[in-house]
Amino acid sequence: MILFCGDPHGDFRAIIQAVETYSPKAVVLLGDLDLERSLQDELDAIIDRTKIWFIPGNHDADQDLWYDNLFHSKLAHRNLHGRVVEIGCHPRRQNSARRKIYYQLVAKENAGAVAFPANIMQVYSGNITTLCAASRLIF
Repeated sequence: MILFCGDPHGDFRAIIQAVETYSPKAVVLLGDLDLERSLQDELDAIIDRTKIWFIPGNHDADQDLWYDNLFHSKLAHRNLHGRVVEIGCHPRRQNSARRKIYYQLVAKENAGAVAFPANIMQVYSGNITTLCAASRLIF
């Protein structure tokens, strides 16, 4: 399972609780982190339990402190912006899952609807969306 979490705005309690509850292989933070401390310090409770990745948001450079705490943290190399990275995919299922998810997304986008493929389970808890899939993430 990969946990996608957006816009924590400095409050990481729900993300930490979700990792403790669901034990995902990875967490992808979707920007607007508003870090008063370094990213590794904010997520110290889960840093050894899952792989942490992030995509910076439009507010992550609003303050010098927020910028430094994200882009100069020990997790700065986990920035997904402009990269292709394999996350949480079983090696034997990797190519099949990637093709299936990619083609379903393209078909839905071409039909004018933005939706997740049927084989991805969505669980909502506050502002946290859990997406269960073996997929290749392209940002």
